[in-house]
Amino acid sequence: IVGTMNRCHVFGSDNREVLSRKATQYSATLLKKTDQCRAVCTCSHLFYSQEDDGAMNNSDSLIACLKRSLKIANNAQQNASHLRSRNTTSYISLFVEVLNYYLYFFSKGLPEVTPKLIQDLIELVKSEFEEKNNYSAEDSAFFQATEAHIKYQKAKGVDLRFNEINI
Repeated sequence: IVGTMNRCHVFGSDNREVLSRKATQYSATLLKKTDQCRAVCTCSHLFYSQEDDGAMNNSDSLIACLKRSLKIANNAQQNASHLRSRNTTSYISLFVEVLNYYLYFFSKGLPEVTPKLIQDLIELVKSEFEEKNNYSAEDSAFFQATEAHIKYQKAKGVDLRFNEINI
């Protein structure tokens, strides 16, 4: 739905804003917390466009989507720890996915996504790895790939803001 809405240019800015907000609201009502988190993250793309006209750039709504998805991931993690069942899945990957969305918009130069915000998210993920013992090798590899991407961007030297992020 998000990809289709991004390609539709027939809506006025008011209608597009309403549709984007409704899609985000409905995304947050999905049954599984993991699906909610991923869908709300994806909806952040509804509020950002790489086109020159900037008609779809609403950084406040974009940041609100990402913060909401982080809150959903945190709630999912807390609910899973309260259940204490044997089949509790690791929700650390949700935090890494949200971090990756923040990194995407950081690399696009969105001023609201600061190096300090990225650093705080990295520290959150690292602390989750230290506290939890139920993460998988895939979770660890996923985070290591994210760290490798940040190191690559630092080494490339195109965006100097990456140098402010400590890994």
